[in-house]
Amino acid sequence: MRKLFNQLLAYRQQIAQLYAKHNCQNISPRAAKWVAVAQSLRAKPPAALFVKTCLCASLLPFPVVKAWSVWNKKEDSDDEVTEKFAKTLRLKGKKDQQLIHDLFTADYMYKHEGPIVYKDVAVLLQEHSDKNEPEIQWRLARMMYEFSKKAGSTEEKADLLERAFELVTNAMEIDEGNFAVHKWKAILLNEVSVLKGLKEQIIQSVNVKKHITRAIELNPNDATCHYMLGNWCFSVAEVPWYQRKVAATIFATPPESTYAEALEHFLKAEKLNPGFYSMNHLMLARIYIQMNELSKAAKYLNYLENRKVMTDEDFRAKKEAMVLISKYYTSRTHFEEIVASMEEVA
Repeated sequence: MRKLFNQLLAYRQQIAQLYAKHNCQNISPRAAKWVAVAQSLRAKPPAALFVKTCLCASLLPFPVVKAWSVWNKKEDSDDEVTEKFAKTLRLKGKKDQQLIHDLFTADYMYKHEGPIVYKDVAVLLQEHSDKNEPEIQWRLARMMYEFSKKAGSTEEKADLLERAFELVTNAMEIDEGNFAVHKWKAILLNEVSVLKGLKEQIIQSVNVKKHITRAIELNPNDATCHYMLGNWCFSVAEVPWYQRKVAATIFATPPESTYAEALEHFLKAEKLNPGFYSMNHLMLARIYIQMNELSKAAKYLNYLENRKVMTDEDFRAKKEAMVLISKYYTSRTHFEEIVASMEEVA
């Protein structure tokens, strides 16, 4: 166990060194806490070490947490988990173990630690940016997209998104068969077009769908891609008349879709990865309200009401859920009665 914590301490020190190398700010409070925990545990006897490990598990990165995780299969060692992850990667340098380890760590931190460690993730990825690997490029583009949400000005946001878009464009030239590259090309193409105005957004909408569809062809089990396609269908289905007139001047046959098509993809996303994204629950609720199926909508609104807020999207989804509840249900009691009846049926 001490060996694992020594590795943890070494890893966090590596992050700090990378920050210094790239002339960045200090490591995040979360990262500093990991270092403090590792330091405090190094001198503990084995029994105390194990007890405190269990108490502090939520503070530790995946390579440490997984050793005692209830959801980890006992037969899976650290090496086996990393090997499984490596098989999902499309790398030119297939034997670059440091790169594989850092991608593994970056993905876990991004997914489970949230915005507080995004800078740490970006610095870790930047260390490999000279390798011209699509698996690095789309992940760096993802981080720039996340940073763009907190940009201090429109110019700063546009710059981050343009740089991210260049990264995924280059990644696609190297490896067209990477589903994640198509996924992030779609996301960033849409974001960049929004900044350029309604006409550009309408023009690029067809290309956005093309890349989402291609991503699903390459990986039909990615819940986020189905959410994205559902969102595209929903957006097209609710396009107001004035935007349809603009679209008619651009396309001989403007893009079309229905709420039913959108619902199909949102449900598919939820089936593939239940509860993976608060916005998917929100869109399911919105569609069921649009279809006047308030009982089904209540199920997802209730999920959002009780969901722990971890990201800005969680906050927005929860806030809009509260608005929908007050708008479409006659009273709080009415909403709770519907939720209770749905739970009884289930």
